[in-house]
Amino acid sequence: MSVILPFIFFAVLNTGMLIITKRKFGAVLPITLMSSALLVYFSQFIFKTFDIGYYILILMALVSLIVLIKKRREQELIERVLSNGFYSYIVISILIIIIDYGRHYVLWDEFSHCGKMVKEMMRIGRFYTELTSNLMAHKDYPPLVGVFELLVCKLQGGYSEMGTTMGIHLMELALLCPWLTEKFESVGKKWYEGAFNLILFVVVELMIVFAFDSQPQEILGIFPTIYTDLLLIFIYTYGISIVIDEKEANSLFGYIALLISSVSMILTKQIGIAFILLVTFFYALNTFFNSPNKSDIKKSWYKKLLASFGIVVISMTNYMMWSSYVKSVGKIQQQFSLERIKIGEIIAIINGGGSELRSDTYKRYVKALFIQKINVGFLSISYFLAAFIAIGILVLIYISAKGRFKKKDFINTLLLFICGNIGYAFTMFVMYMFCFSEREMTYLIGYHRYMGTYILSEYLILFFIAVSLLSGTIAKQLSWKKILPVFVVFLLVSAPTKLVDLSPQILRGEPEAAYREKANYISNCAAGTGTGRKYLFLISSDNAKNTYYLNYYLNEIKVDGRYISKDIANYSLDDEAWDEIVNDLKEDEYLYVMNTSESVDKILGKYTKEGLITDETLYEVKVENGELSLLKAE
Repeated sequence: MSVILPFIFFAVLNTGMLIITKRKFGAVLPITLMSSALLVYFSQFIFKTFDIGYYILILMALVSLIVLIKKRREQELIERVLSNGFYSYIVISILIIIIDYGRHYVLWDEFSHCGKMVKEMMRIGRFYTELTSNLMAHKDYPPLVGVFELLVCKLQGGYSEMGTTMGIHLMELALLCPWLTEKFESVGKKWYEGAFNLILFVVVELMIVFAFDSQPQEILGIFPTIYTDLLLIFIYTYGISIVIDEKEANSLFGYIALLISSVSMILTKQIGIAFILLVTFFYALNTFFNSPNKSDIKKSWYKKLLASFGIVVISMTNYMMWSSYVKSVGKIQQQFSLERIKIGEIIAIINGGGSELRSDTYKRYVKALFIQKINVGFLSISYFLAAFIAIGILVLIYISAKGRFKKKDFINTLLLFICGNIGYAFTMFVMYMFCFSEREMTYLIGYHRYMGTYILSEYLILFFIAVSLLSGTIAKQLSWKKILPVFVVFLLVSAPTKLVDLSPQILRGEPEAAYREKANYISNCAAGTGTGRKYLFLISSDNAKNTYYLNYYLNEIKVDGRYISKDIANYSLDDEAWDEIVNDLKEDEYLYVMNTSESVDKILGKYTKEGLITDETLYEVKVENGELSLLKAE
C-alpha cells in the first residue's frame, strides 16, 4: 500500500489545483508536482526543516479531498477531473509501479551523488550540503529533484532506491501529460477503443523518451536512471509548450506556469540557466509578435518585455540564494560557480590563446560538434547534423500544415532552434572550460549525454507542434487498426536493445549487491567497537568507484575522501608520500583495505600483529603515545 500512496496523494492534491485554476487534470499536473517540490524546498531553506512543507502539503491534500467530496455533483468539475489526463495518470502510475518496483541503482552518478543526496537528506533532515552530510561529491548541486524524490520516499515510509526512481519518473511523464493527452477531445467512441487509445498515448510518451535517449545503444539509457538530464529537458519542453499555446501564453496561469518551470529548471541543474534564457526569449518573441494589431504592440511591448525579464530575475534570484547558502556552509567547492567564468579568457581561447589544456579542449570540442556522433534514437549523428535535421523537419511541418501553422509562429520557432543550438553549444563550451575537471576536458566526458539531451528537447518540441496541429482532427480519426502498425514499427526501430531496461529490476537482482555486503561487514564490525566518531580511511588499488559505492551504502560511517589509488599504492618504499598517508591515517577511526599491493603490505603491515595487510579487511586504528597500531575489527 505504501508504494502506491504517493500516486494517490498527488492525484488528490492535483484536484485542488484544478479547482483553483479551472483546468483539466492533466493540464495542471506538472504545476502540482513542481510546486510541491518547491514548497518542501523553501520549507528547508526558510525553517531549516522539510517537515513544515511536508505537512502543509498533507493539509492541502485533505482540503482538496473535502472540497472534491462537497462538489462531487458538479458536472463541469467532474469532467475536468475525469479527463484524458486523469486516466493517463492512472496508466502511467501503474506502469511506473511495475517497472520501478524493486529498482536499484546501476550507474556511477546514482551512487556518487544523485541517490546519496536523497539518502543524506532523509538521514540528517537537512540539505546534503551540511557538514554533517556524508556526501562526498557535488554538494553544490541544486537540490529540487532530490527534494521531490525525498517527498515521494517520505510518503512511502522511508528512503529507497525504488522510491527515488518512481519520483523522477512520475515527474518526467507528468510533464508530457498536458499536451499529449489533454489536447484531444476524447480517447475513443467505444470503451475498448478508448482504453486502447489511452494506453497508446502513454506508450507514445515512453517511446518518445526511449527512442531519443542520448546514451549509446550499448549503455543503459538515461530514462531508467535518476539522472536529472532528461527531467530538465522535459521541464524546458513543458515551458515551450506553454508559450506555443497562444491561449495559455496570454493567461495568468500560463505566466505562473512559466515562472514555476523556470525556477524549477535553475534548481534542477546549473545548466538550467541556458534553458531559462531560451524559454524567456521564445516567450518574448511570441507575446510580442502575436498581438492582434500594431497599436497593441506599441502599447504593451514594455509589459511583455518586463514579464520576460521578471521570469529571468526571479529564477536567477533563487539560484543566487542557493549559491549563497552553499557558501555560508563553508568548506564546499562550488564546481559550477558563475564566478569561475572569465569573459576575457573565453575571448582569448577563441582567438587561439589561453592555456594549452583549454586551447586543446576548445579544438576538440569544436571538432566534436561537427564530427563526433551522438545517439538520437536509432540514428548516430553529429550534434549540428541532428540540429540541422530538426530545423528541416520544422520547415516540412510548416509546408505541410497548409496555413494551420502560422508564419509568425514558424519564424519564432525557427529562431528558437537556431539560437538554441548555437547558444547551448556555446554554454557547454564554457562549462567544459571553467567548470569541468582536467580529465573531463581532455576526454570530453559526458559529451554525448549533454548534447544528446538538448537535441531531444527539439524533437519533443517538433512532436508537440505536430500534436497541436493535428489535435483538432485526429481525435475523430484515431483508429487502433490504423495506428497500431505504425507504433509497432516505431518500437522496433527505436531502441530495442534497451527495452530490457524497462523490465522490473526485481526480476534481475541488485547489480552492485557486493558493495552492500562489504558495507554491512564494515558496519557490523565497527558497531562492536563502541567508538564515537567513525571515519574510514579506504585503501583501494583499483579505482575511485570503490570509495563512492561504499560511501553510498555506509550511512553512519563516513568514508573519507582519502583513498589510495593504483598509482599511489605502488609508491616505492622510501617515498615521502607514505609519511603523509600514515599521519592522515592517525586521524581516522578505521582502515578498510579493499585490495592491497606490495608497498601497502610492507608499509602498513608492520603496524599489525600479523605483519601483513589482507584484502577486504577492516582494521581499527589505535594511536598511543603517537604510535600507530592496526587491529582487525571482528
